[in-house]
Amino acid sequence: MGKKRKQAPKISIASILLALLLIIGSKFIDSDTNNNHKLETSQNTQYETRADKDNNSKESEDKSSQDKNQYKNNDGNNNDENNNDENQVGQNTSFDYNRDVPTYSGKASVVVNNNTPFFPKPTSTAVYKKYSDLDNLNRVGTCELVTGPEYLPKEKRGDISHVKPTGWKQKKYDFVDGQYLYNRCHLIGYQIAGDNDDWRNLMTGTRYMNVDGMLPYENKVAEYVKSTKNHVKYRVSPIFIGDEKVARGVLMEARSIEDNRLKFNVFCYNVQPRVSIDYATGYSKLKK
Repeated sequence: MGKKRKQAPKISIASILLALLLIIGSKFIDSDTNNNHKLETSQNTQYETRADKDNNSKESEDKSSQDKNQYKNNDGNNNDENNNDENQVGQNTSFDYNRDVPTYSGKASVVVNNNTPFFPKPTSTAVYKKYSDLDNLNRVGTCELVTGPEYLPKEKRGDISHVKPTGWKQKKYDFVDGQYLYNRCHLIGYQIAGDNDDWRNLMTGTRYMNVDGMLPYENKVAEYVKSTKNHVKYRVSPIFIGDEKVARGVLMEARSIEDNRLKFNVFCYNVQPRVSIDYATGYSKLKK
């Protein structure tokens, strides 16, 4: 009798299905893990890119800001070049008597602030006058105007002998031109504005200051207006110290508007050679 063959183990369908499910499930898990890793990588990359973009944007804004500031500075420099005498080295924005005026040394006037007025270059040619009211001591103050052909006088100056400005202690000296020490000095010269006897525009000034100091500059303004028919901004400021009744001098500033042909800034000394003046009262005496 022959030997019986060994029967191969039977593999049930259920076992096969279970194995297939395990294999498929394993692949899904691996796929999900890979996808999650890819998502995390993608998110991190996106964050870094956004951060880099923000940094780049910030750098760009900073550069843009620097460029704008540089542009402004360049623009400012260009403006300074256009107004090339407004902000030069050695120029100031306001007058200081102690700083700007040296002790009188024989010249009737001295240039101030590189001969550039303290007011900015005017642009309007509209004429006007602005005279300061007398102060509590009846002293004159700054007078300014924009003058042009409209303001030039058409008749001779009238009498002003009735005006008595502060410190008017008249005295005669033989060596003074016309003998009288003091003149009633117009702050804004008659030939410039045509104002005759306005008390706000007349001060006690020496003959020397009036003729040798102020007159040449007043004539410059008047002659410029006559010859060009243009306009000039002009300002004259009496300089008093404390409660003194007689000014130490006048600051004269002028600037033509339509062109740059006329410009000055000078201080005229209210002195008289060989005469000593008491500025507190107006009394005077011969120097020893």
